[in-house]
Amino acid sequence: MYAPLFSSRTDGWNHARSAMRTLPFLLFFSPLLCGGGCVPQQGTTEPQRDSGVGGATSDFSPSKRGQGVQGGGEAPLEEAPRSAQPPDGESGTEQSVGGNRPVPVEASSTRGGNPKGVVYGESAVFLPGDQGHYRAIMAAFAGGSEKTQLLPRYSRPLSRLARRLRSFGGQPVSPGSLLKVAAQYGIATPWISQAYLIATGHTDAIFHNWIKKSLALYITAQRVTHFGFAIVDGKRPGERVGILLMQRRKVRLHPFGQTVGVGQALQLSGRVAPEVKRLEILVTYPGGRVTRKRFPLSGGRFGFKYRFCTPGGEGHYSVELMGTDASGPVVLALFPIACGGHRYMKSAQLLPKKAPSQLSAQQASRAIFLGINAYRAKRKQAPLKWSGAVAQVSVAHSLEMCKAKKIFHVSPKTGAPDKRVKRAGIRTTLVAENVAVASSPEAVVESWIMSEGHRLNMLLRDGVYGGVGVCVTQIGGSNHYYATFVVIGKRP
Repeated sequence: MYAPLFSSRTDGWNHARSAMRTLPFLLFFSPLLCGGGCVPQQGTTEPQRDSGVGGATSDFSPSKRGQGVQGGGEAPLEEAPRSAQPPDGESGTEQSVGGNRPVPVEASSTRGGNPKGVVYGESAVFLPGDQGHYRAIMAAFAGGSEKTQLLPRYSRPLSRLARRLRSFGGQPVSPGSLLKVAAQYGIATPWISQAYLIATGHTDAIFHNWIKKSLALYITAQRVTHFGFAIVDGKRPGERVGILLMQRRKVRLHPFGQTVGVGQALQLSGRVAPEVKRLEILVTYPGGRVTRKRFPLSGGRFGFKYRFCTPGGEGHYSVELMGTDASGPVVLALFPIACGGHRYMKSAQLLPKKAPSQLSAQQASRAIFLGINAYRAKRKQAPLKWSGAVAQVSVAHSLEMCKAKKIFHVSPKTGAPDKRVKRAGIRTTLVAENVAVASSPEAVVESWIMSEGHRLNMLLRDGVYGGVGVCVTQIGGSNHYYATFVVIGKRP
């Protein structure tokens, strides 16, 4: 039987007004409110010439149909440090998807759960045994009736992560824990959709066809750009398990290490998808302070240094790259950085996914709102007051996202969040919004807490009233919740 696909996605938006001027909305994965509640920006930045970026090829569309093995790979990435060794004893010279020459292997290691020597970056080099499966999957596409013209690219890091999931025997894991563990495999981009198939007494052909059908579905529904897989033995005699992981990426990062030395700067370069028009970095310090900085794009390319690892500042940092496209803010990357050595990196473990929630839309709305206020209390912030008028705005937006089967802030029908609030007759000096889709209210709140921008919206010091709206839909036979949280300030 086909198992459902599991994923969790979030985005956030923030807008502030004063009697004198209207500030540009500072979006989320994102936003810092540059007003009374703004976290003062700290740290220094150093613009960097885009050396090494201009000549790199990048393609954010999946590979063209019919190219098979020759056309399914990433363009070669920058070479990893010479001292780095291929992970887990794997050969770094197996044929890449590009078919011409080997692509450098990402230098990540997860032995014993210790992310020692992790380098964030992509690789199209096949894991041992994957090339034959990949050819069969592409052959299934070539002989199928699907009208899909674009195929996602094979990702070695995603395939390595899929092999890590074999111990769960085909049961889905918590999306939040999967995101945290993905960093140990050099994956810096959220979120990851999961799919599983358990079969007994069948050949691998059933898994090749299942992967083809799943990819075709998610290419259409989510426009996934990368995928990894594992076809492994199950827990019972004769049982086989298929694990499929998929992502839609809007940024291509050149390789960089998971650690930064004291006094050194984090150096990032790469290229964003054509639809991304703005780029910002948000850094959460060990003590919870958040800094934010915008960096320019040149033809979609970027290259910069961000200096935050100073003497006395050793510890675990969380970094987000946030972009903006026509639908509002979008999280491009979300990853941890250890300042001063790997001993400061927090451990992460995979957790089983909880049973899907059976709450109604109204019950889920209340549960999310209570979760937000519980988090505010934990962080010593006053609770938000429930506003029925704000909740109605949130419900309408969730219903629109539910119908469109995607999350966004800027609607082609109703515009940006502040426009929706104003149209509802609500006067206020502050509007902020978080959106998400997940399988339970708890997963919604957890995903917001994990990101800098969402946390900032949840903890806004000037927030007074709030409302949550939810639309419940069925995905793979279980409830999923499209959620919108809007918080406003004092009414003038």
